Amino acid sequence: MIHLLIVNEHVNSAYIAELKVTLNESYQDLLEMIETRLQSLKASWKLHQFLHNRKEILLIMQERKNSIQDEIGHDQQKLVLLAQYIQRIQQESKCLNECYADEKETEIKQKEMNVLTLWKLLQQFIDQ
Repeated sequence: MIHLLIVNEHVNSAYIAELKVTLNESYQDLLEMIETRLQSLKASWKLHQFLHNRKEILLIMQERKNSIQDEIGHDQQKLVLLAQYIQRIQQESKCLNECYADEKETEIKQKEMNVLTLWKLLQQFIDQ
């Protein structure tokens, strides 16, 4: 309809054409904002997943440390599973560092290092 008004040289065709351009630019800006928001939401979801997995692995390591002396035979299987969790945390951290910068990136790295430090301590405790 707008195109017809402009082509048929409506009295306000110049103004209509200007409004059409403005509307199209605003629409493109809106699409860009939506895409940016989607990327932000995806990054936030990945961060939430990382933090949840980190919390879970810390609890598992604490349980392992507390029950290590009671279940010496089952420890190897559980440690293999725990090592897989550790690898997953490292992969998630690497992926998140691509999504975030500055303080959030530093926080993610610190949380990963915390998990790795506790993992090494647990391994040392088991080796004693």
